[in-house]
Amino acid sequence: MESPVHAWLLENVPSWDDDVVSVARFKHLSGQRPDWEPRFLFWKDVIIRVARHINLLTLDTHAVQCSWFLRGGLTPLCIKEVLLEMCRDGDLQTPEETQETLSSFSWLLQRIGKGILSGNVKVHEKVPARLVVTALVHERIMAISKSISETSWSATCVITMEHLDDICGGKMNSYIIKRELLRTKKGKTFFSEANRAIQGFKMSLTEDQVSDVSKMDSYMLHLYWTMEKLNTQINALDEAYNQSKQSAIRALNHNRTIAKRHVHRMHIVKTSKQKCWEFQGKLQEVLLFISQAETTKQVSEALRLGTDALKEHLIPLEDIEECMNEIDAAVLGHAEVNQVLASPLNSMQVEDFESELTNLELELLNGESEASSVVVPSTASEAGSQEQQSRPSTASVDAIEQSMKRIALA
Repeated sequence: MESPVHAWLLENVPSWDDDVVSVARFKHLSGQRPDWEPRFLFWKDVIIRVARHINLLTLDTHAVQCSWFLRGGLTPLCIKEVLLEMCRDGDLQTPEETQETLSSFSWLLQRIGKGILSGNVKVHEKVPARLVVTALVHERIMAISKSISETSWSATCVITMEHLDDICGGKMNSYIIKRELLRTKKGKTFFSEANRAIQGFKMSLTEDQVSDVSKMDSYMLHLYWTMEKLNTQINALDEAYNQSKQSAIRALNHNRTIAKRHVHRMHIVKTSKQKCWEFQGKLQEVLLFISQAETTKQVSEALRLGTDALKEHLIPLEDIEECMNEIDAAVLGHAEVNQVLASPLNSMQVEDFESELTNLELELLNGESEASSVVVPSTASEAGSQEQQSRPSTASVDAIEQSMKRIALA
């Protein structure tokens, strides 16, 4: 005999089919907490994951201890101790504990007290028959809030108790989730003002506490309840129509009178169903109008906030225009410089080079005349020497000639 979740354990728990590893895992939690804490954390994780896999919020502790982890006819000796320790840590709670509306400080003191008592595992303690997995309750609440908020503009929602049972996965899960929302003040139960027999639930879709119940919430509850009742009635009429149809077919061959009665009943049921459809269509129009009004309200609020933000941070148009003109001038000047630098040499005016060349020749001639008039040689050798010194060097002349040739070529 194997565990009912044996296939899942083989696939998701490392070394689950290893005999040596299993012997170490199945032992009692003995000694001080540091000695057995790694093994406790392992089993705690496995228990929560299995509960999530089979979609449970409440554990049947007898099944957890005797069948969940059955392997080769053996069950882990430490499971009872693990469950008790999870209760002390707040990972598991009894259904009665989930109803307590403790303040945050009282809840903290309770957790500290349980932590002090959890130094050693006491095997003689009794495990409660049913325990609620706290982490999975919070996960389910977040999933429900996310699912509803995807089709709602509001931060809260109003639903009937029947709808709450459906989205929570049954009355037991609905009861646990409702108690947790009430404990954390994220949900409120109330009755419709038009019909005190209609009970609804208002819950917050955010991390904030739920707001007070308004008249609009009561009206919406009545609309939703009526819509659900119409759906239930339509389903019942569908079933009655199909039954009458089958009865008419069976009676057609041996008793046509009875068959006519069933056909008449089919006609009545069909007429009632059409009326229900008409009422349902009118209700849907009202709900659609309310939804559109809520959408318009939210969009208008967003536009108002956007307008206020623009007014607060808006720069005068004159400043923007002046800044843009400065940017345009800077860009234009930069473009002109780039154009000049990128243009080829032969695209420039030759006259510009001719004037520069004439000025250079005049400077050279003036330099030679000044040197000959100021220096008077005393001897022929000195005169030759001075003439050689005052005359431009061959290298300078060659350089000037090369420059002239390049300019002429250009």
